[in-house]
Amino acid sequence: MTFPKEKLRRILFLDIETASQVSSYEEMSVEFQRLWDTRARRYFEQRSVEMDDEKVAQYYQDKSAIYAEYAKVICISVGYLDKDGPEGQFRVMSIAGDDEVDVLTRFSALLYDHYYDSYYHFLCGHNIKEFDIPFLARRYVINKIKLPNLLNIAGTKPWQVHHLLDTMDMWKFGDYKHYSSLNMLCHVLGVPSPKMEMSGKDVNQAYWEGRLPEIVAYCEYDLIATARVYLRLIETDPFSDESVVYVTPLDKEE
Repeated sequence: MTFPKEKLRRILFLDIETASQVSSYEEMSVEFQRLWDTRARRYFEQRSVEMDDEKVAQYYQDKSAIYAEYAKVICISVGYLDKDGPEGQFRVMSIAGDDEVDVLTRFSALLYDHYYDSYYHFLCGHNIKEFDIPFLARRYVINKIKLPNLLNIAGTKPWQVHHLLDTMDMWKFGDYKHYSSLNMLCHVLGVPSPKMEMSGKDVNQAYWEGRLPEIVAYCEYDLIATARVYLRLIETDPFSDESVVYVTPLDKEE
């Protein structure tokens, strides 16, 4: 795969973490419980499993954080290459907190200031087209916050979202049935992948246990791995650990 190396500085690498809006099924409003019951019923019927109250509550614990209608954004980690060549730094910043409106507003400010032109700038992530971007856009709408240009893609055709670079999509090579995790790509491509006790399925519980700093670290590790996978896919040498710099706020150079 090819990508003009002089454009690498225009890419904002992105990863998000999400959590349920309330910690348990019982804490939802009656209407939300009813809506969740309908979703759960479809889920269990498709698997020929008898549904009961305990299973519905556990299903909420396990899956609610991936649905934008029932969840919220708790961390957005971003990174960019400050130079086009291998001698540059990969600069990382995370926006995280319990107040989703604040998280989304600060991310908007970053995009409006530095990544605002869908013909010139790019967003890159793993499975970004199927999860990160739709989830973010839905939460912006739900919270009545204006969508940044690079996220405002409702109704667009595939060729109109060339600014979204998805490492999972790239690895499919046109095979729409194929799914590969970020960990798998790191392994088969020889990309260093930091070992952490946390995984994606642990994030929601960790959040409600008050372990947000661990979630931020996990999100940043995935972000760095994604950027390295992307560089590997476009036949560019990945940056070293020594080249990773954590900054706050992100002071992007033009």
